[in-house]
Amino acid sequence: MSLSVHRRPTDEDSSSIVTTTDSDAFQPLSAAELAQQRTLRSERSNNVYPNVKITKWISVCGKCHVCHWLYNREERFKGEKDLIAIEEFMTLHRTMIEQERAAYYERRDLAKRYPNVYMSLILDGMSQSHCQIPHNGNKLSSTYKATQHVQGAKQHFFSKSFYRTFSHVSTGTNLACHVLLCEIKARLQYCLDNDVEMPSILFLQVDGGCENTSNTFHALCEQLVRDGVFNEIQVNRLPVGHTHEDIDALFGVLWRGLQNKTLMTPQEWEEAALNCFRSCDEVLNCLIYLFI
Repeated sequence: MSLSVHRRPTDEDSSSIVTTTDSDAFQPLSAAELAQQRTLRSERSNNVYPNVKITKWISVCGKCHVCHWLYNREERFKGEKDLIAIEEFMTLHRTMIEQERAAYYERRDLAKRYPNVYMSLILDGMSQSHCQIPHNGNKLSSTYKATQHVQGAKQHFFSKSFYRTFSHVSTGTNLACHVLLCEIKARLQYCLDNDVEMPSILFLQVDGGCENTSNTFHALCEQLVRDGVFNEIQVNRLPVGHTHEDIDALFGVLWRGLQNKTLMTPQEWEEAALNCFRSCDEVLNCLIYLFI
């Protein structure tokens, strides 16, 4: 799903999925063969691991309802024709998801090849349960906690930043707009200092959170175009339940470095967070901003 604010139209992206059946040649499997393979894998798993049970789907925010609908019917219907039809729907759904991702990767690649024309930015927030202070590693949680929010912003092939706030700062649309403006300001300052051209097209990737889909956030994008900051802004999002992308890898690096540490103060948390990235060449330019 995407929302474009622009002065001229753009080309649409497309992609296709090919299933490999042989190491020397690529041949797509039919729906009947895919259904048969799925059944064989399920039977083999049940025979080898009889004590392992697949957890049933539960109502989790962000879960793809199309995937739930298909998996639910796969459990209920066991006829060959039904399974073939379900597999065809699954293939169609996965193809649609991959086309959406391919379009995102294409926009990201344009920002790499033409940095003076395109700017690609993705925004997302880290899980609230991973940001609490004190943080006692893998031990029991503390009774009294200071809640903080970590908003990630990744300008592809330019910078990676974390914006950290505490409970007295709202985490809604105002924060999302502020982070967006901070990223644009940082890019503009870089262009001025290095005497390079500011990109004229912004590709903005977000998730389906209310802070990113509000009228205020979209109005800000429109105002940036009207004021001449950009000639075009494309606001894009992946389908519900399939929004996990490259910025979540940054959160993963951060969480793996913090989960077994004991951190009692915000200063200790910040130092430990920076140490998580000092050993990773890809994110050495990651910064942490604290709004008080």
